[in-house]
Amino acid sequence: MSSPTNSPSLKPVRPLLKPMPPGITIRSPTAFDLPRLRTFICSYFPLSEPLLKHSSVSPQTFAWVYDAQFAKRFDLETSSIALKGEEIVAVFMTSGSEGDDDEQEDEQEEGLGEKEMQEREACWSIHLIMHSLDMWFLQNIGDFARKSIPHPITTNKILHLLIGLTKPGYENQGLSKRLRDRTLTKARKAGWDWAVVQCTGSKTQYLMRDVFGFCVGKEVNVEEYEVDGKRPFKGVGRVGGGSAMLLYCNLKK
Repeated sequence: MSSPTNSPSLKPVRPLLKPMPPGITIRSPTAFDLPRLRTFICSYFPLSEPLLKHSSVSPQTFAWVYDAQFAKRFDLETSSIALKGEEIVAVFMTSGSEGDDDEQEDEQEEGLGEKEMQEREACWSIHLIMHSLDMWFLQNIGDFARKSIPHPITTNKILHLLIGLTKPGYENQGLSKRLRDRTLTKARKAGWDWAVVQCTGSKTQYLMRDVFGFCVGKEVNVEEYEVDGKRPFKGVGRVGGGSAMLLYCNLKK
């Protein structure tokens, strides 16, 4: 793990954006979009997020995580989606609250197969890593925030950047960068103090750190992460991971 590598006073950067692809519209999601957002995210996110992909977490198991940890947390105003016609092709979802350990309710495991139980264990390990990153931010940057922002910082002034996802076939068109830029612009206008993101993929770490100018707060080497003497994420570098990184920016700068 590491300590912050940039000054927290660093002003976040607005990147150069590619022209909007033809036929694409971008907007904030509405409550009407939530069912198909669930289908879209649960179908594609386990195939793209390195720790989930490495652990072979199925869409069905991730749906269990989604319903417990994400579904009720989204901030629709600052979230962004891209559509081709009526089809969702990319999303960048945010939340104004931190995930709660108690939200992931224990279900009866009777009838679950061994593979599904292993997938759930992997998801829980991922959750613990992400929760430790959140706690680092609250414990270390919170003090700085209270001194540098005119009004006291509270958890509802920290915007969590939860899920960025582009449908296969729509990559390399600038959609991910455009959605992130839109979300951060809306967050500043809405009065959020901080934006915080946890990245496990090297590409998204580069995007948030080197393109958007986020500060690196804490980094965990997930290859060495141990659970009961085992390293469940050993070899994750082969699918584009290797570390879990917390990055943040001061939206008041």
